[in-house]
Order: sequence, then C-alpha cells, then structure tokens
Amino acid sequence: MATKKHIRQFGKQFDYLIDPELRKKEIGSQLQVIENAGFYDIQFETEWSNTNFVNCQFVGGYQISLDRLVNCRFIDCEFEGIIGWGEQLNVQFLRCKTYGVSNIIGNRRSKNVVHDECEFIGKGDDKNHYGFIGNYGEVTFNKCKGSWYAVIGGKKLTLNNCNFMGLQISTDSFANSGSKFEKSDVVLNQCRLFGLTDMITADFASFTMLDTAYESIDLTEATFTGDFHMEQCQGGNTKIIVKGGAQNFTIKNCRMQSNGKEKFRFFVGCSAQNAVIDGLKIVNTNEEAEMQLGAKGGKEIINGVEKIYPPRLVKKITIANTNIGRFNFEYSAANYFLIKNCEFDSANFRKSRYNKLEIINTRISRQIDLPTPKWMNKTSNSLLASKIVLS
Repeated sequence: MATKKHIRQFGKQFDYLIDPELRKKEIGSQLQVIENAGFYDIQFETEWSNTNFVNCQFVGGYQISLDRLVNCRFIDCEFEGIIGWGEQLNVQFLRCKTYGVSNIIGNRRSKNVVHDECEFIGKGDDKNHYGFIGNYGEVTFNKCKGSWYAVIGGKKLTLNNCNFMGLQISTDSFANSGSKFEKSDVVLNQCRLFGLTDMITADFASFTMLDTAYESIDLTEATFTGDFHMEQCQGGNTKIIVKGGAQNFTIKNCRMQSNGKEKFRFFVGCSAQNAVIDGLKIVNTNEEAEMQLGAKGGKEIINGVEKIYPPRLVKKITIANTNIGRFNFEYSAANYFLIKNCEFDSANFRKSRYNKLEIINTRISRQIDLPTPKWMNKTSNSLLASKIVLS
C-alpha cells in the first residue's frame, strides 16, 4: 500500500518525530503539519505530539510503537499493519481508512480519542483474521463503517451512528491485564449492525443500546457490574446470557423478528437486582421466546454428598405492554413478579419460584403453565407445575 514519499525525506519534520527533545528546544509546542508522507520500514519508539498528519500512509508491523500520542490529528490517512500508539490523549482520526488484519491499539491510559467518519475494511468473516482498532482506555466512533473488525474500549467505548458488518466488541480482560483489569461502559447509539455482532465473554461495567437495528447479537457469558439497557431497538436473533449479575436489566420499546437468514432465537438469562421488560414485541415467528431472570436453585450430588444451591431471587421483575407469541419463563426466581397489560399466546412459568406473582390486565389466549404453590410441595427442593389452560 505504501506509495507516498518516505517520511525520512521530510527534513526537520522527520527529525522532530524521531527526537521530541529537539522539537521542544526548537519549536516548543507549535503545531506541525505533515502531508502526503509514507511511514514504512522505519522504527518509531518515542512520543508524537501537536502534529496533524494529512493524507499519509502508515504501513508495516511493529515499526510504530510509541510511548505517547498527544494532541494529534490524522486526516484522510490510510493504515495497514500493527501499530502501538501507547497512551493516546486528545487524538482524532478523521475520514481515515484501515485495511486488512491490522491491529492498531492504544493503552489503558488513553482518553478523548475519536474516530470520525472512518472506514475499517477487513478480509473476511473468519474471526482469526479480524482486525482490531481502539484502545484499552476511552474511545468514540462517530459515523464510522466497517466489516469484520473488532473495536476495543477498555474503560469506555461509544459508537454513534455507525454501520458495521460482522462487528466484534471487545473489552479488557483478566488474560490481558490481570486481576486489576478494567470493565467497560459501552454505548451503541443509532447504529446499524449486519451479520453477527459478537460480544461473547465481554466484561461490562454497563451496556446501553439505543435506537439501533441489528441482525444478530450474542452476549453469551458477558459480565456486568452495572446496568444493561436496550431501548427503541429492532433486532433479529438475540442471545443475552449475563454472567454474574447486572444491577438493573431493561429492555424497552423494542421489536424483534427473524432476520430471514437463520432460525430465530430470543433468549435472555440474567440475575439482575431489578428487571424491566416494557413494550417488547416479538413478531412473525412461532419460535419460543425464553427468559431466565434469577435462578431457581437446585441440588446435585458431589462425592456422595448432597449440595444445595439456594435460589438467587431478582428483587422485582416487571413485564409490561409486551406482546409475545410463545413465552417461556422456566427456571426463574423473583421476590415479586408483575405482568401487566401484556398479550401472550402461551406462557410457561414451570420450575420457577416467586414469592409473589401478579398478573394484571393480561391476555393469554391458549395456555398458561404455573408453578405449584409452596404449600403443595413442602417436601421437595424443586417446584412442580400446575397447568391452567385458557381459551
């Protein structure tokens, strides 16, 4: 890809990139602009600051491995290779393009890093050949588009009005940073996500998805310490299995249906403190929607000794203004479960536990399966189901 004039031929501008102390001595913090330069076959292991790179090309593996990148802009630049920015502070990428299996990352002290109207062009849908872009600190993507790339924000990751095919969202991890690794606040706002959006095993402080359309998302084994919030979204396959437990779990005013490419599935599993499903519509499918909020508990025999797992009760589950065909709520547990102004074809609450279950102004047109009241099953660790058929 390297077609630009080599940066070595840029005289003092090159000297200042190689030697920050020389730059400070001669021009201080004065802004310099480098245009139409090619960065390849040369090592940089220093600090770049107060520089605008315009229409430049950055190519190669490991040659650029900076300590810091401060107060810099990259405008209409191209990237392909492996680049370590070090600590990124006040950095903008504007209308830049990144190609292939590139890995371009800043460290966990990075903040105020913005990618505006950039494009990330991967090689294909093999996860082993995805490119990686972002940092382990704070990063924002505005009006970007891409295919087969992973975006990384270790402390905070924001995507606004972005279009991606085969997006992977990554966070920091124990494997990367040890026991003090960061959990990330992730926001997806007004995005369009095609193919599978992969957030498997990501570690979130919080996750917010607003006014976003997606074909398929997978948050299997994702961990949370804060809130999960999805609102005004349109989705296809939805797999949300929260490991650990969120504080508050909310899905509001969302519409789900088959994406026409794979068998539809809607599955939510979470042990949040409070859960609210409000205004959810699942249409054009005969497949069962499954939610497991809380955990019913149970027992198993280990080396001949019975081990009992007590239920983890959600404090309150509210399902309101929701229309689902086949609704399965098996193996759930809550102190108080309120269903209000809903419509289901059938609803299954078997093998669940609720201290109080209240159903108000709700139509269940065919069948409802309820857990047996406690007084009917005093000697058993599990709750059986009593069936009520409504027509």
